[in-house]
Amino acid sequence: MKPAFILALCLFLLLSFSLKANHSMGGDLTYKYLSGESWLVTLKAYRDCHGDPYATPYLKVVSGCGTDSFAMVQKSVTDITPSNGFCPGNTHCADTTFKYGVEEIIFEYTITLNDTCCNYTLSWTDCCRSNGITGPANLPFYLEAKLNRCLHNSSPTFALQPRSLLPWMQPATISFHATDPEGDTLTYEMVSPLLNASTAYTYPGSFSAQRPMTFLGYPNAAQAYPSGLQFDVAGNLMFTPVALNQMSHMAIKVKQWKTINGTLTNIGEITRDMVFIVVPNGGNNTPEFPGYNTVLEFCRGTTSCKTIELFDTDTTDTVSVSITHAINGLTYTQRGTPSRPVIELCYTPDSAATASGEDQYFKITATDGKCSTPGYSERNYIVRQKPELPDSFSIEKIQACYDVSFALQNSSSHTSGIAAAWILTAPSGKLSYANIPAFNRNLTETGWHKLSLTIS
Repeated sequence: MKPAFILALCLFLLLSFSLKANHSMGGDLTYKYLSGESWLVTLKAYRDCHGDPYATPYLKVVSGCGTDSFAMVQKSVTDITPSNGFCPGNTHCADTTFKYGVEEIIFEYTITLNDTCCNYTLSWTDCCRSNGITGPANLPFYLEAKLNRCLHNSSPTFALQPRSLLPWMQPATISFHATDPEGDTLTYEMVSPLLNASTAYTYPGSFSAQRPMTFLGYPNAAQAYPSGLQFDVAGNLMFTPVALNQMSHMAIKVKQWKTINGTLTNIGEITRDMVFIVVPNGGNNTPEFPGYNTVLEFCRGTTSCKTIELFDTDTTDTVSVSITHAINGLTYTQRGTPSRPVIELCYTPDSAATASGEDQYFKITATDGKCSTPGYSERNYIVRQKPELPDSFSIEKIQACYDVSFALQNSSSHTSGIAAAWILTAPSGKLSYANIPAFNRNLTETGWHKLSLTIS
């Protein structure tokens, strides 16, 4: 009996360790150029508070010149469960009676690259991922970032802490918006989580990197709000989760581009890999944004305004709204009712913004503050300047028999982004349309024809 008891005890201890070790809920790896040949590398690891603490992470540095490994130094630990919309104190990290809890642990290490290679891969591997239904449960967690030593460049960084806990049947927005210190062009891509440097996770069944969990309207991602799943140019992932208690891993890769010798060139990459859990909504509805459009176009050189109308279907709720931005000339006011606030944004581009013409970003956060399961929504918006209309133009007509051609002659300095829309009305009332600079038609009727041109 004694050997059997020892064997049973060993199996119990092994099982307990296995369950507690599955702690990795996500992470991202970024780098900042310092000087000379040195970069500060930062690992942000997100831990399920039900699991064990992280062991010392080792940063692996690989290039054609060799491989090195360095022990990273822990800098901070932050409970980010409240940033998922939960009220302060409702976190397993501080109160083990509460079901959910997520910590952000930041590690750093300064690397010096004194060899002749340009392209490096920085990586971190951990075991193991949190248990999941549609994601890679109990499998290794692998993160990497691509660095070009020869450009002495910094990577993008993700602007916000990740949101992991998604209320069931409530429209959700997860922000993967990133910023770049050098103003490089960034693109976003949904990819499969990595298990190691050469192996990506294969989703089961009909799930995929682009459809990693069940959403309203699944599997048709192209459906209109609040159905479908949209991942936009501002880094917003928007959908309505419908499978209660579902857990899934998903990864977003951000590619960094710079124009080198006239060619747009990929110079770096980072990835955020996260687990998401669909949690009970507590009978509370989340404040909602209007649809999926997140691009606001404003006129150059003058003040123009836009409105964003939020709404909470719980009409007795009071929605609190905050806006975070660093855009010169952007102001906002709030009106409407407590459950249906209306935000009016007015923008006057300064000379620097007008000269660059680059997109700028701001974030809106809305919450109804209803404990213990408050409704919480966030979304990034793009402020984009419309191209200036020509201040001088003419229409050139070329006629040969019954064939006629019209062309827009733009003689002003404003030439980029100009669209021409033509409408030709025949004597019978028949219409012809074209949305191109030059308009060609064969006239089959006699009499006067009316031509109109709209420039935008």
